[in-house]
Amino acid sequence: MRSALIILLGIFAPTLWAQGKPHFSEVDRYREALPGEWSTTSTLSYTPRYINITDVSGFDDSLAPRFLTSMSYLAMRYEMLFDYTIDRQWSIGLRPSTSLGYGFTSYSSHAEFPLQNLSGRLAVPAKFAVDQLSFDLGLEAELRYDWIGFLVDYRWQTDIRYRRIEASSPNVTNNNGFVDNLRGQIRNEEDIYQQHAWGLGVAFHIPDQDWNYRGSVLYRPATYVDFKGRSGVLNGFGLDLRADGLRLSDDIGLALSFRWDFWLPNDDFNDAFFFEFGIGARFS
Repeated sequence: MRSALIILLGIFAPTLWAQGKPHFSEVDRYREALPGEWSTTSTLSYTPRYINITDVSGFDDSLAPRFLTSMSYLAMRYEMLFDYTIDRQWSIGLRPSTSLGYGFTSYSSHAEFPLQNLSGRLAVPAKFAVDQLSFDLGLEAELRYDWIGFLVDYRWQTDIRYRRIEASSPNVTNNNGFVDNLRGQIRNEEDIYQQHAWGLGVAFHIPDQDWNYRGSVLYRPATYVDFKGRSGVLNGFGLDLRADGLRLSDDIGLALSFRWDFWLPNDDFNDAFFFEFGIGARFS
């Protein structure tokens, strides 16, 4: 009996010992590479966003005048992270990204229309139907020491707006009666907003057993903007928050993000914002 017990222990001891050790997929190489190694991960996220800028020269015109209804709710972002670990404290990260978004809204406001007989243009009540298509390309480089990182960021962004504007009436009246007819009651417009934004910032990393948290603050100097044929340079700031690492499987984790950029006004533009939040999956 004792001999049989010894034989059974000899057979099952390696299996029992292996069960006590973590599986290779549980070793935390999902989030960080070992010193001297590269790690590559990618993230695909659903990212609703709000993009706006207001041309304050002449008749005010905002790219997206209604915050919630003017958001692009059909939007996706794809990112890759190439991370090289120099040693146990220093690492270098490169994060290219791209996104595509679409939004639609309709609202009532005032719009300028030319008159048929009188000279000049007149602001009249109108209905707006707006389609918005946005696209961007970006690259972020980070030099990280332990829990703090130093960032350089560039992002090229284009937003195309298609508008159908319909005056509520084909003629103009005032208290004295009929004034004139409008030259056209309906018109279609296409406007393009382009932006080249640089950023310098500091990032703070907070590792956790299940999550990696990163918060970064950026200064965006000399951001070039072009809207409705006018261009200018704006200075601004940015906030970027990320949390990722909760594993859905050995190679897939949950990723959350929040980004808010805003720029200070000048004589031509104000209300320049970019707001985006995301939820997606990170693949390793």
